[in-house]
Amino acid sequence: MGKASYSLKIQAVLMRESGKSINSICRELGIQYTSLILWLSLYKSGGEAALSDAVPVPQKSVEEKISIVEDILNNSLTLNGAVVKYMLSKTCLKNWIKAYKEEGPSGLERRRNFKPMSKKKREYTPEEVDELTELRRRNEWLEAENAMLKKAKALVEAKRAQQRANGQESSKN
Repeated sequence: MGKASYSLKIQAVLMRESGKSINSICRELGIQYTSLILWLSLYKSGGEAALSDAVPVPQKSVEEKISIVEDILNNSLTLNGAVVKYMLSKTCLKNWIKAYKEEGPSGLERRRNFKPMSKKKREYTPEEVDELTELRRRNEWLEAENAMLKKAKALVEAKRAQQRANGQESSKN
C-alpha cells in the first residue's frame, strides 16, 4: 500500500477509539499493524492535525538535528518512536541519520548552494520525428484492431452462452 490518506488514518483511529481491536482494523482496512500503531501514537500526542500530511515541518537548527539523531542512535529509539516524539517525517529522520553516519555532525548542516539539475529537453532529428509519428499511428491502429477482436470474441461467447441456455449446444467444428 502506498502513502495512506488522511481520511484513512482518521477512520482507523476512530475505529480504535470505538473499541475495535487493532488486528481487526488492520484486516478491515488493509493496513499494516505498525502503521496503525504509529497513527494512534501521533493522534494521542497531537490530535487529528498530527495525522495530516500538510503539517509544516519546523526548521531545525544543526544543534537540534544533532541532538535528535544522537537520541535515536544512543538510546535505541525506533524511527516510529522518533516520528512521534519529534513530530518529524520518517524520511527526514532517515536522511539525517544517514548524513550523520556518513559525515558526522557536519553532514547535518544545511547546504545553501544546492541547485537542482536542469533537465535539458531532448532534440529529435526529423527522421526520429517521422518514426515516432509512424509508430503512434501504427499503435492506434493495433489498439483499434485489438478492441474489435475483443468485441467479436465477446459476441461469439454471448451467442454460445445463449445457445447453451436454450439447450442448443453448438458443434465443436
